[in-house]
Amino acid sequence: MVVVADQEAPSCFTSGSLLLLFLPISRHSRNIKAAPGHPASISVWHNPNPSADQPRISLMGNVTVLGHEFEIAPELRDCYLSEHPDAKWWLPDEPESPQVSFWARFDPISVYL
Repeated sequence: MVVVADQEAPSCFTSGSLLLLFLPISRHSRNIKAAPGHPASISVWHNPNPSADQPRISLMGNVTVLGHEFEIAPELRDCYLSEHPDAKWWLPDEPESPQVSFWARFDPISVYL
């Protein structure tokens, strides 16, 4: 599961899919990659310390990991960095990145509020 707090950013894709930075070293990335269909869920809320009585949205869907050789359109990269400027050090094309990373697309299938 990927948790996103205080996010109101629009999707970088016109389809509503989410652009993700996928780091194979993380446990959740390895779990997604190993599972058939690459299922994932993303929870979104406004309160950084959510309790059971706080509303949140859970998106369920599938992740498509875009290979190392895959280059995304500059507009997608710029859109991602506009919302996550601190991620510039972790990008797949960053030669000084401390970790291997890939772009990925999360395609929501269902939404739960």
